[in-house]
Amino acid sequence: MADEKSVVSFKQVVDAFMGEIEPSIKQNEWVDINFVFTDDSYAMMEEIANDNEYRSHHLRQDVLDYIRALSEVEKEVEVLDSNTIKKTIEFRNSLDDEGNMKLGESPDVNDATEESINIEVNDAEKFFTYLRDFVNATLDLYRDYGDTNLKTWAIMQDLLANVWLRMGINDVENPMMFLKNQVEFTKNRKLDTMNPTKISNYGEYDVYMYTKPNKYYDETSRTMFFKLTKRDKNTGRILEEYTLPKVLYEVDDSGTCYICGVQNVKDKIDVNEKRIKRELYKLNKGVENPDVHPSKVLSLMLFINHIKSNGITNVVVPSTQVLSYAYHEVLSRTAEEELQEEEKKFDMYSETEMANKNLKDAKVNYERFYNKQDTISYLKTEELFNLVYRIVEHTPGVEITNEMNQQGDSINIRL
Repeated sequence: MADEKSVVSFKQVVDAFMGEIEPSIKQNEWVDINFVFTDDSYAMMEEIANDNEYRSHHLRQDVLDYIRALSEVEKEVEVLDSNTIKKTIEFRNSLDDEGNMKLGESPDVNDATEESINIEVNDAEKFFTYLRDFVNATLDLYRDYGDTNLKTWAIMQDLLANVWLRMGINDVENPMMFLKNQVEFTKNRKLDTMNPTKISNYGEYDVYMYTKPNKYYDETSRTMFFKLTKRDKNTGRILEEYTLPKVLYEVDDSGTCYICGVQNVKDKIDVNEKRIKRELYKLNKGVENPDVHPSKVLSLMLFINHIKSNGITNVVVPSTQVLSYAYHEVLSRTAEEELQEEEKKFDMYSETEMANKNLKDAKVNYERFYNKQDTISYLKTEELFNLVYRIVEHTPGVEITNEMNQQGDSINIRL
């Protein structure tokens, strides 16, 4: 469905999530997560599945009956204590090779890992209303940034399947508040800056900043970018330019900013950046064991100063997104399997342009994701925390207000 500035409806969200996304999460070995609905949720779902006027895309009655049966089996699983391995429902054995339902088969229950996550949905109407509002807010955000050719249904599918990657430890226990926050984050326009704008100076360099909306699989809805630029005073020609690491962030309606990552920018184009890099290493002066790159230190310093100038004084740095590690394990296995498959195809069709392109793409994904889950986990947790502590050292007036291991799953900062 091409974008026509229309909104996604409540029925479309229920249809896509219950008829396609929820089963496919299990079928495709995405991550070990279960959505458990209460009995009274199914009356609403059945109404949509059997609505002849709406004409559901995916949520047929047989699919709904199957999901209900899975829920009944889930209730019968007895968990003896906190160390008992949880049980999860396995969709894969009851779907044929084309992903269609095998009618008449009983759902299977298989052992999973202790990390299995159950998302309990006690109010289905509110749950799907938040999901609808989140999808529509994201579509509006993309439009505001100039994307006028949106594939609405495809974007909705991606968002419904992947928003859960953003869940922190406390979000698992309160999925409604998590979804409410996602809507609020996505709608908040406080720091949006679509075009590069000069915000300050760093030594002899001008600092330019701009923001962009993120993809569905990213940790946040927004990213802020910074560039250090030096121009010829007479001609305006760029003499030196360096793109700093980007900051992934959210802002809620109370004015609290959430920082979820500081990441290097891929495919950037810099100009005579060697002297700028040497300048950055002065930030390590006096630091005995610098454990984060000075470019990340400067990027976060600029970010902190910018949000403070916009009236934001409370910052939260979440400790972990609970599904991230498992997700990158899946990406690692998938990258390995895809590379092996493309290598086989290349052996047979090596002279074709498509075979060369597919193999090249598979190698890029392999280098990016294979066995990178530990590195990515480190960058999202330990390195980010080390970066925060460095910022406290370099930025007067920045104060950590909690000890994370004593008071919660985040570092809280007051500016």
